[in-house]
Amino acid sequence: MGIHIAIRKMRENLRAADYEFVFGGTPGLLRLDKRTGTTLLIDVDPADEMAFRCAARKLRKHWLRGEVPDRTSWAA
Repeated sequence: MGIHIAIRKMRENLRAADYEFVFGGTPGLLRLDKRTGTTLLIDVDPADEMAFRCAARKLRKHWLRGEVPDRTSWAA
C-alpha cells in the first residue's frame, strides 16, 4: 500500500508560507520560513506527525532549489 501526502499553500508573505498537508483525511498546517528553509508545525493530529515530517522534508527540498510551490506532494 502506498502513502500519499497532498501539500497546498494556503497563504504567503515575504517571510513565510503556510501549507496545509493532508494524509488520511485530517489536514495539518505547517509554516515554511522562506529565509532559512526551516519548518514549524502549526496544527496536526498527533497521529499524523509522520505526515508533518514528510511534508516538511519535501518543502525543504523545494526551498533548496529556490522554489516555494503552490502545490506539491510526497509519496512512497
